[in-house]
Amino acid sequence: MTYTKPTLLSLALFCLPAMTALAQDPAAAPPADAAAEQAAEQPSDLALQVQQLIADDQLDEAVAVLDEAEAEQLQGSALAKLRQQIAVKYAAERKFTQATEQMQKGFDAQLKQTQSVQDALQLASQAQLLNRFAERSNAEAGREAIKQALQRCQQLAAENASDELVLPITQLLSNHAVDLARAGQADEARALVAAEAERIAESFDADQPSEAAAYAHISLLTLLASRSPLGPADEAYAAQLETALETAMEAFPESRRLRMQYVNSQGMRIASSYRDAPDAAAQRIAKVLDRMGKYSDDDPNLSGMLARIKSYESRIAAAKKQVEMIGKPAPPLQIDAWANVENDGEGLADSLKGKVVLYDFWAVWCGPCIATFPHLREWRAEFAEQGFEVVGITRYYGYEWDEEAGRAKRGEDVEPETERQAIAQFLQSKDMQHPTIFTPKDSTLQKEYGVTGIPHAVLVDREGKVQMIKVGSGSANAEALHEKIQELLAE
Repeated sequence: MTYTKPTLLSLALFCLPAMTALAQDPAAAPPADAAAEQAAEQPSDLALQVQQLIADDQLDEAVAVLDEAEAEQLQGSALAKLRQQIAVKYAAERKFTQATEQMQKGFDAQLKQTQSVQDALQLASQAQLLNRFAERSNAEAGREAIKQALQRCQQLAAENASDELVLPITQLLSNHAVDLARAGQADEARALVAAEAERIAESFDADQPSEAAAYAHISLLTLLASRSPLGPADEAYAAQLETALETAMEAFPESRRLRMQYVNSQGMRIASSYRDAPDAAAQRIAKVLDRMGKYSDDDPNLSGMLARIKSYESRIAAAKKQVEMIGKPAPPLQIDAWANVENDGEGLADSLKGKVVLYDFWAVWCGPCIATFPHLREWRAEFAEQGFEVVGITRYYGYEWDEEAGRAKRGEDVEPETERQAIAQFLQSKDMQHPTIFTPKDSTLQKEYGVTGIPHAVLVDREGKVQMIKVGSGSANAEALHEKIQELLAE
């Protein structure tokens, strides 16, 4: 079973309460007050007219009718719902400016009449939808709506001493914090989130803990513990998150959303740690599968998440191999041919002896691999005279050179020689002059070096021993490799 990402239309319709009333038996007439409330909820003639225009995709006409008549005939929630219906249709047509304008008018109407917890729940939903549309047009409108809804929800939560609003407040506050961080106020954003997380933790009732509050608390701790617009990952908050998750799972073992939070959090920890701490990651996988496996048969989404977590077992095996390789002789190269070296690279492999060599496992289709090219080029220029070399290692993937487009492209039944020429031209187009080999089609070299993802950089010292392995691109890996190159050359 596949997971389909919800569209703006489906999200909006999910948030939109039903607008039609159920027919009732006249003999079972409700009390007078209830009857008056029910009558007020019945769609007016104007509302029915607008709904028909929306159904007929006459959105501009529906807007005109509302703009002309709303002051006298429609107010608050009823108006907000109609504006939202129009906005959703505009968004489906990718008319985000019009969608934002309609959501803004509906939000303003809802804000004026938000007096109860139920009103506030609707307001929070509308603010988040407005923010989604505004991201495509007028971002400031969305940010302001989030702030206004947050303030009103917090005020009503305090007045009603209720935790019914704890989740929308958490969502709104997280949105607001991210906006602040992106505006250069990351410290203020973290402080807001931390304060709310602490407030929720202090409000826990030991005798009757709230599942919603536990979920909200974990959501905020996740934002603080993980790398996000608010800042880098924070181990102190990660430890708090671990404790909160364990406590929540013990208190609410049947809560599906807490189970999903737990599995998602564990998956993130495994993904970020398996290379540096493979044994601990393996233990974490075993614990998650043991705890959550019994729920997977009845929950396809959970089953998919657990399958992804289990898939890290093969990566952990490779990571262990990488750890074991440090300080040991590098496996000998398996060379089918050189891509960009004259005379078939005769004598080149022998010339690497006594040098510090960086083996770069890469592919022409790999964006992160190409992102590392500037570093490789700079290091080769900086350290070549000190006895440093870069050797690219790739496979045959069936690529040929498109002369007109000036790039490599996938072809059909591409001959090895044709692909080698394509890669040589590709490297030349990127001003990359380091020698590059193709491994044989039945090569085990990638397996011997524990390659499960690329770019995969292996740094070998003058004695031919592996001293560092880094997987992936990014400044942290680049800085570590650069520092290690200098250290090895100085020995």
